[in-house]
Amino acid sequence: MRLLTPLSLGCLLALAAGTARADVFINELHYDDSTPAGDVGEAIEVVATAGENLADYRLYLYNGSTPSAATVYANNPVPAGTAAGCGSATLATVTYPSNGLQNGANDGIALVDASGKVVQFISYEGTITASGGPAAGLTSQNIPVSETNSTAPGTSLQLTGSGSPYAHFTWAASAPHTLLAC
Repeated sequence: MRLLTPLSLGCLLALAAGTARADVFINELHYDDSTPAGDVGEAIEVVATAGENLADYRLYLYNGSTPSAATVYANNPVPAGTAAGCGSATLATVTYPSNGLQNGANDGIALVDASGKVVQFISYEGTITASGGPAAGLTSQNIPVSETNSTAPGTSLQLTGSGSPYAHFTWAASAPHTLLAC
């Protein structure tokens, strides 16, 4: 049996560090507005490091009417995504029919990778704990902004800031949507 030298062990660790997954997260969300016929333009945008195939991800929607036992009410594949002139980012938007996203209080979204791992679990209008689906047992990160039935159509909640990882951004109040735009 041959032992690894400190140099060869260091090289292996460097190679392992270089295979890190892309940063993938929810970037924009619209779920409630003032349209009399029902909410329109509902959508969730996902962003990743350029070149990431977002078709390997799914969005699981959680009903948090019982915040301590939120349940899945839908799940949808994320499209492969496009660079959309963004340089270092890939964007994909999942659109929903009118009233396709629940208006909360306490509803959430889990972003799940191809292996079934939850990479992000956020909620709006309150924190939830999932009782089923891929996020079972997890408690959501409540975003600090929300929409109401007086929110203007054509707007969304969006991350603002600059950088690559989710931690470099903050959620901002409803503004004209920028779905699939840098």
